[in-house]
Amino acid sequence: PGTPSNISGLPSVCDFSGTLEYSIKSIKDAESYTWSYTGTGVVISAGDTSVNLTFSPGATSGVLSVHGHNASCGDGTASVLTITIGSKPSVLLTTPGDICQSAVAMILSGGMPAGGNYSVDGISMTAFDPSHDSIGPHLIIYTYTAPGGCSGTDSAWILVKDCPEIPVYFPDAFSPNGDGLNDQFKPTRTT
Repeated sequence: PGTPSNISGLPSVCDFSGTLEYSIKSIKDAESYTWSYTGTGVVISAGDTSVNLTFSPGATSGVLSVHGHNASCGDGTASVLTITIGSKPSVLLTTPGDICQSAVAMILSGGMPAGGNYSVDGISMTAFDPSHDSIGPHLIIYTYTAPGGCSGTDSAWILVKDCPEIPVYFPDAFSPNGDGLNDQFKPTRTT
């Protein structure tokens, strides 16, 4: 039989359990096809030019191969695809807690491992400016993608509060005479 085409299908998956399909184009002069997988925890349901791989939880990475066969020539050359099964990274997000709507913008941080991306209420951003958002809860999501391509997320709520500004009076005179006016030189709140 002729040489098979490259195997089509996902070469890497993350913490996956389920079924994926892989395929090749028809091999010239092949009467049958032989598919195999070197990893563990995978069941192969083979057809001719396509195969379904059912990955169980804990399945391992391996090499998927296929070759054609005919009675006259025997087995043909194999086409191979390395399938990597990665783990989702453990991701943690801590937030500063409640924040006043009048507060200055803050750089989003607190996601671990470092190097991920933040979104607030579904909008990707690097800084959060409470003065541009409504009072109430806002959902922050941190997404980190590990070098192998697997992603993990964590989320936390931040509450934007209405913190009315309280006027402060700074005396411009000091008269410690016991009359209750400017007896102490310190700022006071006025209402």
